[in-house]
Amino acid sequence: AVHEIMSNGRVVFVVVTSAPVSLEFQKRRRRRRRSNSSSSSAKNNNGSSLIRSNNNTTTTRVEEFTHMELFSGIGGMRLALERSNVLEHYDDLKCVAVDNNAIANEVYRRNFDMERTVMLEGNIESMLEKSLMSLFAKTDLLTMSPPCQPYTRTGKKEHGNDKRSTALAKIIDTFESSSSCVFLPKRILVENVVGFENGKERERLIALLEKNSYFIKEFVGLSPEDIGMPCKRPRYYLIARAFELGPFNEPKTIAIERRNIKEFLSSTADDNEEEHSGSLLLDVKKIEKYWRFFDIVHCSDGSEIVSASTFTSGYAKTVFSGSILLDESGIEFAKKDVKANNAFRLIKRDSEETDEDFAAKVQPHLRYFSPREICRLHGYEDGFNFGELSERKKYKLIGNGISVSIVSNVLKYLFNK
Repeated sequence: AVHEIMSNGRVVFVVVTSAPVSLEFQKRRRRRRRSNSSSSSAKNNNGSSLIRSNNNTTTTRVEEFTHMELFSGIGGMRLALERSNVLEHYDDLKCVAVDNNAIANEVYRRNFDMERTVMLEGNIESMLEKSLMSLFAKTDLLTMSPPCQPYTRTGKKEHGNDKRSTALAKIIDTFESSSSCVFLPKRILVENVVGFENGKERERLIALLEKNSYFIKEFVGLSPEDIGMPCKRPRYYLIARAFELGPFNEPKTIAIERRNIKEFLSSTADDNEEEHSGSLLLDVKKIEKYWRFFDIVHCSDGSEIVSASTFTSGYAKTVFSGSILLDESGIEFAKKDVKANNAFRLIKRDSEETDEDFAAKVQPHLRYFSPREICRLHGYEDGFNFGELSERKKYKLIGNGISVSIVSNVLKYLFNK
């Protein structure tokens, strides 16, 4: 819960963490407080320290914040947490990142302060009873984006019968079998594809949270488009707050300004840009075979705002895994398809033209989005470092990631900001 305290005519926010914690963590907390006892401080009625400096102003000392990322990937959840600014009143952020993908973990290491991070690489199911259980009690925020394949609309929809859902099931098993709610985190955020809301794991998770008196909110189909980003990525989100943190505030209505996809494309002025090296051009044979199915994005002028479709981990490997960019001079080859929700499709102006001739003519005007451009659409800044990975591996990691822009906003709501 967040309380307001007036001090010297101004408001001081004090975060009170009253959820039960382990005995070991309580001991460490007392040691930290004793080590800081030399500071000149006053105590408010809630027991938090107000530190008075030489100029008689007052600041707040609060506990460190622990974030556990299960299925952490390249660190999108952590990036969203840092960008959300919900931890401005905490002294320190400690993270526990858990994933079995060595390549994703290496990218994570390149982009975050590992002195504040415990990284556990391996199978989550095998870690639960050993490493993770003792850490849950110290967790202020648990985020997870479990494998989505069991729930995707293009998959087999096997849900709990899919082997890739066993990690989430094991997590729920672990919480259900614990003898006390001491092991449950104070706040929880779950992200997955639309369809997860129909699965058995979601039902079990909701039942577990309700049993332990959590406040719960769910969002189905929330997409970057909802906050003005020119990119579709509809997802399921669940957020939950422990009872002692209080209920959620009423959602705020804010004005949304749609952004033009041009803002996210790289400029030809930079000769080093991968987008203009020719490596992103489509193979003419692929165009010849699949041009009728391409989801086309164009930005010939600013009069119409267009959105890219969802980019998946198979982008640039299959034509059904995300949008393809048509340059401004090629707009004559595109037309809205009313049968496909007004998405743009390629069109032949000459009905007698062969697919081979059409492919050769349109090929110079088509290219894939680059990994950097997709990162921008998902909320990652240009400084995000993938090292020397191939484009194929970058696409796969990004496609398996999250929308940082959306999750940072969901986190603000979770923290009642």
